[in-house]
Amino acid sequence: MFFELALESQSLYYNDGFLGRFNPRFDMLNYNVSLNSISNLNFKKVPKTHFNLIKFHGSLNWNRLDEQIMFDYNYLKKITDFYDKYEGLFKTDYEELKKLYSLEKFCKSNIEEKYDEFKKIFTNRKINDYIDFIIDYKSNFSIVNPTKEKFTETLLSLSYHDMLRLFSTHLEREHVSLFVFGFSFSDEHILKITERSMINPELKIVIFAYDKKSLDKYLDIFSKINSSNEITIVFEEDKNINIDCLIEMYEKFSDKLYKEKRR
Repeated sequence: MFFELALESQSLYYNDGFLGRFNPRFDMLNYNVSLNSISNLNFKKVPKTHFNLIKFHGSLNWNRLDEQIMFDYNYLKKITDFYDKYEGLFKTDYEELKKLYSLEKFCKSNIEEKYDEFKKIFTNRKINDYIDFIIDYKSNFSIVNPTKEKFTETLLSLSYHDMLRLFSTHLEREHVSLFVFGFSFSDEHILKITERSMINPELKIVIFAYDKKSLDKYLDIFSKINSSNEITIVFEEDKNINIDCLIEMYEKFSDKLYKEKRR
């Protein structure tokens, strides 16, 4: 929820796809809404700057209700309670679980099949605690996880694909810039859309590489893409590019890009 909190702290208008105050409901059509300011002197409408906040992989404040996604005002308490309940499970078992969830077959298996796999690895541990964790996680959080399992949730899968289409449409527009920070392009669908969009000669892509490891990964990914479109990868040898560095550098890059567009 950092984006929402940051935008609100600056009194900036943003659209997160929800409509309503008492029972906000998510709908992709809400992203088509535009805002205008009206002058008190001549009643002329002037487009108002606002941000479309699109979360491909769901959000902590999403709550599935029947066939709808509703806004969950209790997300902070839900996260805290969930953490307090399960935090102890992962202190010693994280690496084993990570290997397990890297297997496509395991991710696509049902809860009973997962239980059988858990028994092989955690023979003398409280396997039922892990089963409870999975069930609670799925029922409490509407998150599209970075595994093959992400397409087993119909409602979330539909929202995910709708957002990807919106992303693709925006990248094909004139005078468009894509700034990448904190994203590895490991999501094959987002990578494919970005790759296809690179036929747009007006698309500018600026990627901020956190460290040398990230730089090498970006170079490897985009060296395999046959495109004449220019990609700028920002990297500094002597320091990691964290959020403070991003803020410091963004103005320099945005000024250059928008100056080119005004010509």
